[in-house]
Amino acid sequence: LVCVLRVHLLRKISFLKDLEEDILLLVADNLEMRTIDAGTTVVEHATNGTEMFLISRGVCDVFIPKADISMKWVAKLREGQVFGELGLLEACRRTASVRTATACELFILTQLVFDKIASEYPVLREALVSERDARQQVVPGGEVVENILDPPSSRQGQDFSGSYTGDLDKTRSANFDNLGVYIPNESEETE
Repeated sequence: LVCVLRVHLLRKISFLKDLEEDILLLVADNLEMRTIDAGTTVVEHATNGTEMFLISRGVCDVFIPKADISMKWVAKLREGQVFGELGLLEACRRTASVRTATACELFILTQLVFDKIASEYPVLREALVSERDARQQVVPGGEVVENILDPPSSRQGQDFSGSYTGDLDKTRSANFDNLGVYIPNESEETE
């Protein structure tokens, strides 16, 4: 039953949703569960990442660095959302910091476990590579950047040219820049 519940959560992740049940069961069986107190930094900007985190319960806040080295809040992540998944492909620097807003239950998939499963089921790696490629965008000057939030296919109602009407906050619209990064109103900014 526990594995079935984990598979249900995994199906919410865009790069996993269409994979065969046996692959998802194997991934689900190899997830490490961690309970984390509110206010704990789970991922630190600019550190190397080799783990994917899936939120089973709770809420996390995403922050990016500002020019003055302080951090700017950009998004809330909730149950069924994931962060750090690109670190499964290769150790890479984190593009944001993630801190628990409430007590959270997180499922963690390590790069080592991912590689082991992907060696048996290459379609797992292929799905994540496709996800990564879909997220990369070219900005003026030819620089390729990655989106720190979920890919466009999983963003409910987001329009990067203007507003968001999905589940970030059902009572208001929010602005996004051209990279899909949420730009809070001045009254929403937190330190």
